[in-house]
Amino acid sequence: MTGSIPSELLNTNYTDFDAYGNQLSNLTSVEGEVICSVEDGEHYCNCDIDCTFYPNRCACEEAQACCATYIEQFTECILCENGLENPDFYIEEFGLLCFDANEYVKSSLSEYGTDAGCKEARTLGAAIGCICKGVSPDLVEPAEGLLGI
Repeated sequence: MTGSIPSELLNTNYTDFDAYGNQLSNLTSVEGEVICSVEDGEHYCNCDIDCTFYPNRCACEEAQACCATYIEQFTECILCENGLENPDFYIEEFGLLCFDANEYVKSSLSEYGTDAGCKEARTLGAAIGCICKGVSPDLVEPAEGLLGI
């Protein structure tokens, strides 16, 4: 798309309006989004999602300030402090490797960026087969009730 977004589209209640990758101009402010002006047009940066999952969308100065404010309220969660014994283990239930699960947990600040959320992620990781270096599987708490397991 090029040009501006018709106001009829913006007057709808979207939870996330993704205009990235288009050559847009004259974007209208949308709650929860920062407008970034780049060489080939404008796009939105959603600080709750894009700052961790799509950081290239938030490279403009306005978005960097928004991202800093968002990220500072959380602590990055790492499944295994000393790394994974089996980063290439495929978790069929989730369709990812343990390595990818670890990266997802690190990026999902709103879900796993608290002490309780991180503990839940670590327990679930162990329950689905991701093994931490130097940690005996016998010492891992049971994951009963976590995310349906």
